[in-house]
Amino acid sequence: MGKEVKGFLKISNEEKEVLLEILGFEIKDDKFLYSKKTGAPHICPYTNEKVSYANATFVPGSLIVINGDPISLSTYLSVEELK
Repeated sequence: MGKEVKGFLKISNEEKEVLLEILGFEIKDDKFLYSKKTGAPHICPYTNEKVSYANATFVPGSLIVINGDPISLSTYLSVEELK
């Protein structure tokens, strides 16, 4: 495992692929995440955009996968502050 940065861990691509598999995602040729169960693209709950493999970020302490871009991360952190 990698180094922790503000509650997030840097993980290897192999670890990321294993976690995505366990969470029920597959990576298709377009490099976006899809539900293995329904075949639907995975949509980030904070940006309402498809989540690419390269941008996929695991929310600490949950089973949620979001886009790892600044908008998604800042929205996630803002929502968590309100809890």
